[in-house]
This record gives sequence, structure tokens and C-alpha cells, in this order.
Amino acid sequence: MKMAERAAVAIVLILLFPMPVIGPAWGDDENTPGVAPCDLLLSSDGSRLFILEEGTRRLRITDAEGKTAPVFLCLPFKPTRMVFFPGEEQLAVIGGGPAGSLAVVSLPQLPEQEPAISSVYTVGHTPSGLAVGKHDGRTRIYVAHQFDDNVWEIDAETGEHLRTFDVGREPVSLAITPDYQNLVTTSMVAARRADVSNTMALAHVVDLADGNVHEIAMRNGVTNLREVTISPDGEYALMTGTVGNYLTVPVQVVGGWIVENIVSVIDVKRHELVDILFLDDVSRGAANPWGLSVSPDGEFLAVALSGTNEILLLPYDRIETILKEHPSGVRPGFGTYITYSSQSEDRLPMRMRTTLDASGIRHVVARGDSVWALSYFHDKVERIKVEANPPFKRVKDDYHYPNTPLLLQPEKDTPCTGEEPLRWLELEPNQLLSGLTIRRWSARLGPEPVMTPQRRGEEVFHDALICMEHWQSCITCHPEGRVDGLNWDLVNDGVGNPKNTKSLLLSHETPPSMITGVRADAETAVRAGVTHILFSKIPEEDYEAMDAFLSAMKPVPSPHLIDGRLSPSAQRGKFLFDAPRVGCSTCHPEPLFTDMSFHRSEARQYNEGMSKFDTPTLIEVWRTAPYMNNGHWLTIREVLLDAKHGNPDGRIDHLTEQELDDLIEYVLSL
Repeated sequence: MKMAERAAVAIVLILLFPMPVIGPAWGDDENTPGVAPCDLLLSSDGSRLFILEEGTRRLRITDAEGKTAPVFLCLPFKPTRMVFFPGEEQLAVIGGGPAGSLAVVSLPQLPEQEPAISSVYTVGHTPSGLAVGKHDGRTRIYVAHQFDDNVWEIDAETGEHLRTFDVGREPVSLAITPDYQNLVTTSMVAARRADVSNTMALAHVVDLADGNVHEIAMRNGVTNLREVTISPDGEYALMTGTVGNYLTVPVQVVGGWIVENIVSVIDVKRHELVDILFLDDVSRGAANPWGLSVSPDGEFLAVALSGTNEILLLPYDRIETILKEHPSGVRPGFGTYITYSSQSEDRLPMRMRTTLDASGIRHVVARGDSVWALSYFHDKVERIKVEANPPFKRVKDDYHYPNTPLLLQPEKDTPCTGEEPLRWLELEPNQLLSGLTIRRWSARLGPEPVMTPQRRGEEVFHDALICMEHWQSCITCHPEGRVDGLNWDLVNDGVGNPKNTKSLLLSHETPPSMITGVRADAETAVRAGVTHILFSKIPEEDYEAMDAFLSAMKPVPSPHLIDGRLSPSAQRGKFLFDAPRVGCSTCHPEPLFTDMSFHRSEARQYNEGMSKFDTPTLIEVWRTAPYMNNGHWLTIREVLLDAKHGNPDGRIDHLTEQELDDLIEYVLSL
């Protein structure tokens, strides 16, 4: 399809499915058929599993051993996370995307009782992290809002919004210490300029007594801080993430050349990064660590490796030893690459890695010698159990555990409606060492989900098994299909010219691709990315599925909108945006807000050999900082005033302060 034809098709699509300013509702379920389990809790006595279902918008409460049928509670919004109240008589559920919602659910204490929604409260834009604690003798609910960049403290009984804590860019996970004194937040996206040699995502610790927020910088290049948990003693916060080696040219992927996978550990009371635990093997990556859990007895730290469909277990007492013996003054991560941990016959190895039966392993619960996990894409709940009978002796290559899970029973394809008790099917155990076996079970939560092209494309986009040595997947640099906030010196257009990661939203509708337009279209770019970044190839139908997934991505309504509409300031800004005396719409015309042409940019620096760059869409520009090809500017105001973007003749300089504010407000509303 030629560029003009593609643009015409895109215009028709946007006219049929308008931008969020006039609104398609967030949360259409076409890409999440089936159950799509998205969060997991286990009762303190180990008898009941609580499973949150994104696809069906339900809470499932089921007997953990599969002896009785589950009970369900339909939710009034698309859920994302949940957490118990103290005492486990209630739990809180968040979801709803831009129309953020919080539900308090009363849990059954007797077999004849059913769960019920006690109250529903309106919260902020895209609630993403959740914690419950006590303050001043009353139960408090804490909700992190990914796109409002804050955390709310809410009275659990009345729903009153008590305090707001500003916690930086895109908080996505929350955890509270056992004494309810400190709240820890994490972010997926780098929060500083990209054209510097030290940038990363940030964590924050909120002192709930005085309300002070303490910023904690991660190691250089760390992003994708997807989930955080607190150690049983409340001393440490552990969070999954990746280290992007963005200062090197990604001419290979082996050995973690581009990305390594980690758990970062911070001291909660001292407000500082203590150490980093590297999760990868020497020649086998532990891609995209997501959920993590420390068993209450401190036996294991369990990490969900969502990119490789595995669980990684680490003895937590050994981790505590590493943390407490870390030499003073030595940078975090130095000397703690735990692949080569010593092995003896009388203690467990430092790292125990086992495959599961399905993909999309995101959330885990560790309890004693067992771990439960969910498969987001295949609608399954998984369980593993460590059986240790020392002495431990190596019986095979450490780095090649079984990758093909086989069922011991023939009933793998027995139909499942999801309404019956869990039917645990035992898989072939992983024999890691002589004397060390990990037993595995899998149970369906419903019929086998239908894999639409979009859904299959989403699965491939998250899949690190297609990467050489399994170090990373597409979401590593494009979380949620957007940006990681880092500059990368890709070999697409020669080396020595690093450029900021580009959002993939509307990439198929706005050719050419890449900042310099070196790929004719997004289809070509997708295939080149697998070849030159993952150093692999996949079947053509998987490429086509990724094309379908990326094409189906919808813009998230801007937090600058008011009830889905432009504010009065943004309406005035739209007039200026289109006015000839300002002229922004010349290069960024509606409806795609790009003319799909090349223009000179003054923001070159590292790219002095290049005089023109592809015009990006401005849709969702509110969430794609840092800006311009070199990632030098953190705000649109800086782009206009300091970078002089679109201002070669001083036309922006002639705007009043109010007009400038209005123009910026409109751009940030797209």
C-alpha cells in the first residue's frame, strides 16, 4: 500500500473510531478474550486462591486443592490489581483505566456465604498499584495512578481522599511495610534526560507519618520496575526490573550485551539502593521479570520470568547474607552476579529455575516450599513445589533445564468451563540436581482461549523465547508498546548517533518508521527489529500477528482532558495550534497529527550528520518524554522555548504567557 493510500485508510479509521478527545471507551475486550487472569492472592492458611480476571471482569475465589467449586463476584469495571485488608475479611480491587475505580469487597468467612461489593469509589487516572495499611487507628487504602503520577491515601470506611503524594513518573506498583510506616512505589520508565550517561527509572519511599516522599535512583539504565514486594522483616523492598546497556551499540545480544534482568533492593528506612541481584544465566537470559514474592517464613524469593515462562527461586536467607555483607562504598551490583554462586552438597543452590506450562507468567505468591502463579495468555493457574533431599549433586549442565513441560496424565485436553473445581494436572518434574526436584502442576481456569491475531501478536510481543539466548522481548524497550525513556544507538542508520525510543502507537498508520525513516513502514520495522535486536527470526504468521496487535493499539485518553473533553485552556490552545501565525498544524495536521514527512530539527546534537527527521504523531505525546530525537528535553515547554522547535522565526516567542500555556495544554491533551 502506498503512503497516500495508507494515510487515507488511517483517516477513515480515525473518523470511524475517533480519538479519545471525543472518545472511544478504554477497556474494550477484543484483545483480552477468555479469562485473562491478572492478579493472584492466597489466603494466609493456604486454603483459598483469589484470582482476578481481566477478561471476564470477575473475582474468582476457589479452593486451592480443587475440592470444591469456585464462587465468583462480577465487578463493575475492568480490574487490574487487588490486595487483602488486615485480617483478610475484605479486599480492595482497582481498575477502570482512565475512569479509575476502587472497590471494597467483603469476603465470605463461611461456606454458605458469598463475596459482596461493600463500596465503590472513584479514583484517578489508571490506578496501577495498591496497598492497604493503618494510620491513626483507621484502615487506609493507597492507590497509585500511573498517569497522574501520584498516590492517593483513602479512608477505607468512607472513601474520603485524605492525602496525595507526588511520586514521579508513571508509578505502577505499591508495597507497604508490615508496620504500615512506609510505602514504596516503582516506575517502569526512565525519568531523566536520555542524552546523558546516567538515567534510569526511579523508586520512591513515602514516610506515612510525616508525608515526606524520598526519591531513590536506581542503577544507570534500569527501567521496567514492574512490581515491588517487602521483606518479611520490613527492612528491604525488592523490585523486578531490567538494566538497559544503552551506552553500548547493540551489535549483538549474547551474554546480556543489550539488556540484563535484575531484582533491585532498597533499604526502606535509609532510603537508598543497597544492591542488585542479577537473574540471568551466562548464556540464557531470565527475560522480563515481573511479579515477585518472598514467602512469609523467609524461605524463598520467587520471581516470575514473564518473558521465558518460568519461575526463578532464590533462598532468601542467602539473599539477606549478600545484602548485609555488601561492602560499604561499593556500588550496588558489584560482586553480586549470582550465576556462579558456590555449590555444596548440603545446601540449596542459589538459583533454581523451572519452566511452566503456559505463557504470560506475571504474578506469583510464595508460601513455604510452594509457589502459585498465573498465565495471563493461556488462562491457567500453575503451582510448583520444591522437594529437597540432600546431598545435592549435579547431574547435568546447570544452564539447560527441561524446556518442554510434559503432562503425566492424558487428560490435558479435558474440556473446562471454569465453573468446576480446579483440576490440577501434574507435569513432568524438573530434576535440577540429584536430591533436588521441583514438582509442577497446572490447572485451567476456563476453556482454552481463542487466540485472535491481535491476542497472538500481544503474546509474541511479550515473548523472549524468540530472542537469541532469551535476554529480552519487544516490551523490554517498548513497555505497553510505548517508550522506555532511553536513547539507543541502533545500527539501522550507522553508529554514533543514538536516538530516543519511539512509541509504536499508530506506527502502522504513519509511515515511514524509525526517527530517521530508514524503514519504509512498520511492517518492515517489526521484521528488522526481530532480526537485528532479538537476533532471531520467527514464522511469518507471527510477524503478521504482531502487526495486527500493534495496529489495534488504542491511544489512552490524556490526563489533561476533563471528562474526556478538551479543557477551556486546551480549546484556546487548539485555535493557536491551527492558526497560521503559530502554524503547528502545518507539520502536525489532524487527525494523525503528523504530515508523515521529513523536516529539519534543531535538536540534533549526537546526530549532526543528519539534517532531517521523520515527523512523529503528537497523539499521546503527554506520556512519551523525553522529547525530540536526542531525548534532551523533558517537557513540551522546553521543546518550544529552549529547543525552539517550530520557532525558526520567533513566532512562539511572540505568544503571551497565557497563550503559551494554552498551546501546551492542547498538545498535552492529544
